[in-house]
Amino acid sequence: MFHLSSLYRWFTHFYLWGVLWNWSLLWYYSSHCFLHMRLPLLDPIVETVIGKFVILRCGHFSQAQFEVWLVLFLLCLQVSRRLYECVCESVFSDNKMGLVHYIIGFYFYSSVGLVALLHLDSGLLGY
Repeated sequence: MFHLSSLYRWFTHFYLWGVLWNWSLLWYYSSHCFLHMRLPLLDPIVETVIGKFVILRCGHFSQAQFEVWLVLFLLCLQVSRRLYECVCESVFSDNKMGLVHYIIGFYFYSSVGLVALLHLDSGLLGY
């Protein structure tokens, strides 16, 4: 059951951000590497954050590209599940989350998808 009060809980904030950001990264990566199309609203934001290297690395389909796509997809499923649990299932106590934990949550869910994309560019996948 949906709990409206859960939207005001601190965990919900970075899970909601994680869902929006990581699904956007997945859509960005999929559209460039597999559909070969540009996204007018999302391209400038992502390219400002990570640069244009993803477009340059998307030539022919490779195992490394699929692995990065799979990591992004599984991350999106995980953060979506966490948001669902946070909003619909969890009952929170009245204890407040610390500011450092809150910042680390935003940092984590903002950077994990970017790390997957940067990993592809670094050549560390062995391809």
